[in-house]
Formats: sequence, structure tokens, C-alpha cells
Amino acid sequence: MSLGTAVNEARLDAALRRDPLDLETHIEWVSQLQPRWHGEPGAALEFARKAFAPAPDGHRLGCVIPMAHIEEWVESGDRTCLDTPEIQGELRDAARRSILHPDYVRRPGWQEDFNIFAMALSLASESIVASRVQLRAGRRLHHVALDLPGPAGKDLRPFPAHRMSRRGPAVIGDPHAATHGPTPR
Repeated sequence: MSLGTAVNEARLDAALRRDPLDLETHIEWVSQLQPRWHGEPGAALEFARKAFAPAPDGHRLGCVIPMAHIEEWVESGDRTCLDTPEIQGELRDAARRSILHPDYVRRPGWQEDFNIFAMALSLASESIVASRVQLRAGRRLHHVALDLPGPAGKDLRPFPAHRMSRRGPAVIGDPHAATHGPTPR
């Protein structure tokens, strides 16, 4: 990220030529576009929306939308900034079009896709699709292991599982909760 804009953009272009739907490449660029790396506010979310728009239904690239919102949350310093009807709706739509779509393929590591959505939906206080994400993932959602900088990362340990389920502590969050069980690896 510290190589300069021209080098980073050349690397992005090369990676997207190899695989235009590669989620990891898109998530790295979402991070690159954050103000902490000299990006402009809102640029990451705009990039994420443009990247996901042409993706086929059921593709995991939909995870770039919640990740962009999580990054916006980190940058904002306002812990309630995602709690808006517009953001909740965008997260619901992205989940329905990607991880909740019948064409979504559970490849090795699919739990990370569900965790990204679960975290963003929880931060947005969204409850309609969040419960579907939890039900589809079963007990495979686990303590969020996203590497977020500064105080934001500390705010997520333990992650607020109570927002995800009316059944008490559980799937995401406190690794010591009685109903949690072993963390899947």
C-alpha cells in the first residue's frame, strides 16, 4: 500500500485481468481506497458497488459491499454510522444476491463470507437478513477475525452476538459463551 498510486493501480489492473471477480483483490483495493491510505471518503464504497454490479447472482464478490461498509465504519469513528435504512437495505440486497442466493457455492473457507456479512449486518443493527445469514451458516459463524486497525478492532472483541440472535449468546462473539462450542478453523 505504500508503493504509490501508480504501482498499486498497475497491480490492481493486473490482478483483475487474471480474475475480474476475485474477492480478495477487491477487498484489498477497498482497504487501499480508505482515507488512512490517502483515499477519498466514499471511494471504497463506490468501487465496491461498481465491482459487484456486473457479478453473477450467487457470487461471493457480494462480500465486497459489507466489507466496504465495515471499512467506512472503522474510518468514521461513529459506531452507529451504519444504522440507517439505506445501508441496511443495501446489505440485505447484497446478501440476497450473493451468499443467500441459491447459486452461491460453499467453497472451502465459505464461513468467512458469512462472517463478513454477519458483522456488517450487526453493525448496521439489521435484523431481517441477519437471522437468515445465521441460520444458513449454522454454528459455523465464529468470533470475527478481521484485522481492523486501532480502537475499531478492539470494539469488536467480543463481537455483539446478541444482535444476531434472540436465543442468547452464541454464534458470533464471546468465545467463552456456553452455546458457542469450538471455533471452526
